[in-house]
Amino acid sequence: MKKLLTILAYSNLSIMMVSQAVVSCGTTAKEPEEEKNTNIDLSKDVKIKQFIAGNKLDDGSIDTTQTIGQKGYIINDKSIIDSLNNINGLSLDINQVDITNAKPSVDDGVGAIYNITPKENSSYTGKVTITLNQNIDPQLFFANKDLGNIYVYKGAFNKINDVIKDEKDKKSIAGIAFENLGAVNKDLEYLKNTLLQFSEGITTYAQELLNTADLKIDSISFKVPTMGNIFKPNSILNLKYNFTEENRATLYDNLLSESKKIKVSKGLLETKTEDKALELKKVTYNNLNESFKSRVNETEFINFTKIKYNSLDNKESRKKVTKIDILPGSNLIYGHDGGSFNSYIESDSVAEKFTHSGKLSNYENDKQLDIKYTIGMGWFEIPASMSGEFYQGYDIYEVE
Repeated sequence: MKKLLTILAYSNLSIMMVSQAVVSCGTTAKEPEEEKNTNIDLSKDVKIKQFIAGNKLDDGSIDTTQTIGQKGYIINDKSIIDSLNNINGLSLDINQVDITNAKPSVDDGVGAIYNITPKENSSYTGKVTITLNQNIDPQLFFANKDLGNIYVYKGAFNKINDVIKDEKDKKSIAGIAFENLGAVNKDLEYLKNTLLQFSEGITTYAQELLNTADLKIDSISFKVPTMGNIFKPNSILNLKYNFTEENRATLYDNLLSESKKIKVSKGLLETKTEDKALELKKVTYNNLNESFKSRVNETEFINFTKIKYNSLDNKESRKKVTKIDILPGSNLIYGHDGGSFNSYIESDSVAEKFTHSGKLSNYENDKQLDIKYTIGMGWFEIPASMSGEFYQGYDIYEVE
């Protein structure tokens, strides 16, 4: 029985896959190219020296299979510079600096220390020492506290006061809020697996966080768990948002092909690099109709999509395919994290027993969401949910 409870406790965590937005959140969308900072004094301009970092993959996404605090945690230079830039509002060029590990004995990521110095002939000056994944101020890490628009399906939107009063349905709204939190604070995706870990007993860090959530018509607040000394204790985040009726463009019903498939080369589908992922996104955008393009520009599409490799096509055939996933957080494109959708927003019958969340479809006239809102959202399975996998994404590619 204890083992069963442990497994079920893991499934409770599904809400926090926001970093794919984060949501799902993570997440992550390719950022637009920025002009690199020049004439930087590292000792003065890097003001925040404690933050979260890990492993950035070749395709530009965050490695979400790792858990901060477990042996073998990988931290690479690209992740360090990207995270430093994000939290400090800089755009340092990784090619202009040397990064050395000042504490190589740390192999679980917690309290890792690195020195950053300019390369010879670099325009940068000074040096800085950073500490990773330990004693971070949540108020600085979650710098963006305006979650923007929270899009709610028509039926629930028209009865939003009833929704946020209902003990189950308000968790559905909290799930969307956490997606947006990951969308506006993208480095939250590094914590995807860490949130699955137990804080005490069979309570996960995500459950601990959710249990403190206070949801109102225009705001939500919660206490941030320390997660094993990653964060400073006793920090309350106060976040604001605005409810809006769901009216964003959807992907599947706007594909040009009647078969809903796009023919691409095998190499483009299987080469896991940032350049190839970007190319596949552009090919996908070019195979959407003018109605979609008139509402969503290519840049927005690129920034809020993620290519998922080796994902299962469906529950029955379970064939590994390449998919495209729409990330949460866009004001123009409809997207949810698979974990949040299947465990909280439109809770699966199994997941609902443990998350105690509702189904926003109950507010629709026919008690169902339009298929354009459910296709591509994946599904819930207990073993996969332990690692944050819900198989979301659109299976729309075939080899030409």
